[in-house]
Amino acid sequence: EWAEGLIADRVPQPETWEALDARRETERRASVRFTELVASPPAETYAVSARADEAERVLGERMAEWTRGEGREIAAMLDAQTGNPVALPLEGARDCVLLGQHFLAIQPERPVVQVHTHPGSASFSGGDMGVFASVPQIVRMAVHGADGTRYVLEKPPSPVVKVLVRSQVEQDWDRTKNTLARFFDPYKDPELNPEEVTDDVIQERWRAHTHAAAKQLARRFGWAYRREGGPRR
Repeated sequence: EWAEGLIADRVPQPETWEALDARRETERRASVRFTELVASPPAETYAVSARADEAERVLGERMAEWTRGEGREIAAMLDAQTGNPVALPLEGARDCVLLGQHFLAIQPERPVVQVHTHPGSASFSGGDMGVFASVPQIVRMAVHGADGTRYVLEKPPSPVVKVLVRSQVEQDWDRTKNTLARFFDPYKDPELNPEEVTDDVIQERWRAHTHAAAKQLARRFGWAYRREGGPRR
């Protein structure tokens, strides 16, 4: 019930010019806060507690239900030790959600879990991995797909907090994605006729493509990565 209540209290997408201006000001302040968080990592990273793990799973499942109904992303932020929400969930668009209000709510010394949904049920985007890599307080990022798939990135517990450059990680993701493209492009699959390349086939190949890219990058940077649930593949 707590998860449904939290989602019900979510911050909606701006629908008026005044709300849009307020959101822009929030994002401007968040960009400053982002820089401060990167420059002020916690003394060390900690493993996500069992309580926070359960909270992320339960909330993520409820958020995925919301996404199935709305067709848009939604994001939440939880304390990595207590599992309590750091801020209200944020509504997003079909393929993105602005996290400014969540950045403003993060305390430098408190590790957090970032969780959001993907309507297309793909794995982490380059933007997702860039945020995860460059914000030292985010020790876990989880994506819950509308089809029930759960993707998890996790930084290993360490007395040394490693911070990577956001833009560099995003570029690495792009390069990795492009390198792998030939293995997942349905139009280059000799076993498929052009008329067999439906939207469902394209989406399924994209899910597999992003999973492979995320898996490679996680191995490169020393993060734990896993995919759970969803349709049988």
